[in-house]
Amino acid sequence: AFDGCTSLQTLNLPLISVVFENDHFRHNKSLTKVTFSSFPDELEAEPLEGNTPLHSCIIKEYPLLFIDGIVKGCPKAARQRNTLGQTPLHLCLSNNVSVEVTKCVYDAWPEAVSAKNELNKAPLDYWREKGEDVAIGAV
Repeated sequence: AFDGCTSLQTLNLPLISVVFENDHFRHNKSLTKVTFSSFPDELEAEPLEGNTPLHSCIIKEYPLLFIDGIVKGCPKAARQRNTLGQTPLHLCLSNNVSVEVTKCVYDAWPEAVSAKNELNKAPLDYWREKGEDVAIGAV
């Protein structure tokens, strides 16, 4: 239903996992606003691997507007951990996500910088391992 859509500017829909699984809208440059309003509780839902939609968007490098929409629609999403104990901030720093997305996730839950995952690593450990990017460090 979403394939080939090039002129959509605003999207209001319930969270549909297929949208994330199939990367619908990921590269749509004209999409300026995403709102998940019909079923906001689904923003916290975890599939079997434990990744929430926020985790999935970070892993797949979705644009800031998606990340920001999820964080604003469900502020608790930034605190959710996957089965490896990773917060969304862990994924931002271990996957070299953009500064803007990392800042959005950090601002939603600053205490995540010290949250340890199953490997006993905090997001800051990944930042150090990746070479301490100055722009990320300024966040």
